[in-house]
Amino acid sequence: YGESLKAIAKSLDFKWRQDDVTGVGSMDLYMKYVESGSKDRTSKDKILVYNEDDCFATMHIYDWVMAQER
Repeated sequence: YGESLKAIAKSLDFKWRQDDVTGVGSMDLYMKYVESGSKDRTSKDKILVYNEDDCFATMHIYDWVMAQER
């Protein structure tokens, strides 16, 4: 499956809400947001959703690991 968060979480059936944003893409969105003088709300919202999903994916993996110990 690979060792990345995305690979592991996907193997455990986690679904990201945005198919069009990647780690590199989120950095590009951040630069776009900064260059807009912090006015590009769409870029900011996409970054926040992407990072929130990464947190949810980490919790999904954690929950799966903890369930294996039972």
